[in-house]
Amino acid sequence: MKQKRIILLCVCWLLTLSAQAGSPPAETSARVSRLIEDAAVRAQLPSGRAEAFRLYRLSYDLKPTLTAAREMALLVQSYDGEQFVYWMNEALRLDPANNECANLLAEYYLSRGSFTAAAELLEHHVALSPDDVPAYIRLAYAHANGGNLEKATVALEQFLKRNTDADKRAAAEDLLFRILTEQGKRTEAAKLIMESFRKQKSAGPQTLLHTANRLLTAGYYREALAIVSEHPDLVKGDLALMNLNTSLLIMNGKRDEAQQMLMGIATNKGFTEVEAMASIARLIASDRDEKGQIRKCYLPVGAALTKRFPQSFAVSSFYFEILTLTDDSVALGQHLATMARSFPDSTNVRLNLVQYEFNRKNYNAADSLLHAIIETDPTLATPYLFQSMIEQTVRQNNKAGIQILDKGLLRVPQTDSTERASLYLAKGDLLYADGEADKAFACYDASLQMNPNNALALNNYAYYLSLTGRDGERALAMAQKAVLLEPDDANILDTYAYLLYLKGDYLMAAAYMRKALNAAESEKATFYDHYADILIAEEHIKEALEYLRKAEQLEPSDERKQQIQKLEKSL
Repeated sequence: MKQKRIILLCVCWLLTLSAQAGSPPAETSARVSRLIEDAAVRAQLPSGRAEAFRLYRLSYDLKPTLTAAREMALLVQSYDGEQFVYWMNEALRLDPANNECANLLAEYYLSRGSFTAAAELLEHHVALSPDDVPAYIRLAYAHANGGNLEKATVALEQFLKRNTDADKRAAAEDLLFRILTEQGKRTEAAKLIMESFRKQKSAGPQTLLHTANRLLTAGYYREALAIVSEHPDLVKGDLALMNLNTSLLIMNGKRDEAQQMLMGIATNKGFTEVEAMASIARLIASDRDEKGQIRKCYLPVGAALTKRFPQSFAVSSFYFEILTLTDDSVALGQHLATMARSFPDSTNVRLNLVQYEFNRKNYNAADSLLHAIIETDPTLATPYLFQSMIEQTVRQNNKAGIQILDKGLLRVPQTDSTERASLYLAKGDLLYADGEADKAFACYDASLQMNPNNALALNNYAYYLSLTGRDGERALAMAQKAVLLEPDDANILDTYAYLLYLKGDYLMAAAYMRKALNAAESEKATFYDHYADILIAEEHIKEALEYLRKAEQLEPSDERKQQIQKLEKSL
């Protein structure tokens, strides 16, 4: 109250002095208005917004000024949008070309989503103040969000003509690039980005990378490759750019050049083995053939990397993984032999050699390697599993296979429960094949006790239980759990479908059997037989005959022939 009295006394004193001096009323009002404005400024300091607004309003009523109108607008902006707009418009009425007020009001409209109002305001403003550079970017934003891309383009072009700030120009170019792309003006959009880069006299690798990525992200693969190819001096030695260049070459179907770029990564001494491996792995994986395998044209890249790091087990293993994803068994065998010489103490290398010989059906060589591994480390489960497979599949000697697995169970530590579980599972399979179902089921129980989430053990146990007609509910539960663990495994899907069939749920059985057939990598007579059983139960005889005939072509049997003849007669 004391401050108010002082201000009123000052006003009265000024009016009295002016009257005595004969000052014109307009001049007196202006002096009083300035005095009140000063008081309003001081009133704002202790957060007295209401008092400051009242004083500015008193000042404005005496003498309308831009300052008073603008300050009143700012005082109410946070809580009274209508008053803010009113006073900002008053400020612009007093000074139509005022950059600050026009941009503040435009920002307010944009923040509220009033794009049309913002566009109208800024169109009028830039006509009066064509050098107000920030207004053009706001105008472009308003038009773009309002759906008028043509006008947004014009505004951005005006902005770029008038602005020299690199960061602001980059932001404007990004927006214009997106707008041109949305308009379908692909040539203009790509040209904008490429010319912008070319105008930069001291552009470095990061700028080139950013430019190419902008083009790539928008789908301009050829243009991105063109801009990168123009600057081999920047690409060479920069891993990110070399990666991008390789990707672009692959996308544009230039595999020979891509291979050369990858060779550059493999042989560049500036890159660590980890960096080189990561880049090569990602890039060659992105360009597999129609079979999903690594293309042979990239094999020299892996070979070059192993030559550069001959003592690196990681690099040799990396190249081995590449070779396993090709059909070049000769190169794979040669590399494994090299690895065995370079890393003679590596059990993993020797096991890979075993797998290689096993796949080639060179079982004697595989068996010799397995004996050597067991002599070196008798506590590993894998060699015993391989040996038992050789006894079962090659020598048709299940009992010898069981003895080998028993030897493994004596040697593999009790603490290695997962390894021991795999041995019990294999033993269970051999015992069941040898006609000893009870002993087999005991082994499956032991395996699942050690590893309850082994989908293969669950599947085999469930299937063999169903074949013996025992504990159907438990078998179905185990098969269901196996499907949850391995939903894309054809054998597991087949087992579950067959158990559903035995339960009488033909609809679900047929659904899972179709999944099994789709997931199978190759045709199986058993799958066709099971599906035929389900179709017969559903009384789809013609379709059942179709699958039985397929099974007969794969594995002829007298029993199935009789079944086919019987069904044919029933039609």
